[in-house]
Amino acid sequence: MLCKDAHSFPEIRDIFTDHYKGEVGNVIYIQATDVVPLHSVEVMIIAADNTVLETGTAVADNSEWAYTCKVANPQLPGTRIVIAANDIPGNQTSRDFLLI
Repeated sequence: MLCKDAHSFPEIRDIFTDHYKGEVGNVIYIQATDVVPLHSVEVMIIAADNTVLETGTAVADNSEWAYTCKVANPQLPGTRIVIAANDIPGNQTSRDFLLI
């Protein structure tokens, strides 16, 4: 299976920001998959003024990944959330999500 995984890239299917209100402790959920379990899912939150607010690794939570925010973000509109899903052979897929 690992050989098959070397030729496939992770897929980031969706991100759920319903619980993200810009407060410490808010959780962002990510649906990301690959042919075998992913190695990691990295999250970067960028403020509307392009300041990187925080980066970190999401935690596998059943069929989703969960990232718990550690920095307050008082202005949500214009915030970008960048997700990078990594598999064991080193393939990476990333997606940007803009909060409006």
